[in-house]
Amino acid sequence: MSADYRLSTCSDCNGSGVIGRRVTVYEHGCGFPHDDTHEEPCPECHGEGVVEVEAAPIEMEDLDR
Repeated sequence: MSADYRLSTCSDCNGSGVIGRRVTVYEHGCGFPHDDTHEEPCPECHGEGVVEVEAAPIEMEDLDR
């Protein structure tokens, strides 16, 4: 039995294609910092939101069990 490849939602970014990181932003003239988000493409799926995973094909005998 040979393995098959299927597309699955990326578990690192939950299918969004980006990884968000919390950053602190300092604006000129403002007296206090603000929290913001810096988004980068997910390194696991390269920003696609899906990855190829190995999956075994299902046979009729498997469905009968």
